[in-house]
Amino acid sequence: MSSGKKIINSFEDPEQLKQFCESQYQTIVELSQELAELKRSNEELKAKALVSAQGLNASSLIQLDEQDQEIICRTQIALLRNRSMNSELTLEEARKLELYSKILGSVKPKPEDDMREIKEMDSESMLLLVSGGKVS
Repeated sequence: MSSGKKIINSFEDPEQLKQFCESQYQTIVELSQELAELKRSNEELKAKALVSAQGLNASSLIQLDEQDQEIICRTQIALLRNRSMNSELTLEEARKLELYSKILGSVKPKPEDDMREIKEMDSESMLLLVSGGKVS
């Protein structure tokens, strides 16, 4: 006799069997939620370990050049996008997504700013720039 049949036959009353099945179902649901949370936490810890292994901390992130910042932001946004395909993002993850998007937006050079700087230059600075000199 299989173990499943032994369990079913051990209950005298169908109501007891129903309660047992409901408690088993509730346990499965709780463990599934806990597993999903642990997986998410594991991914975050792996990302933190990668950053630590590279010798980066929060203060040195500011000193990264723009290309590194862009790569990091695009990578994290891609990870969050993939995670959002499987489940809804948490509030913390949504805030991270917003932060990475803002950083990515500030890293990209804006042509309008360049034009504004040129328009505000005096003639002497423009001549120096055209001739290949260094503008201060």
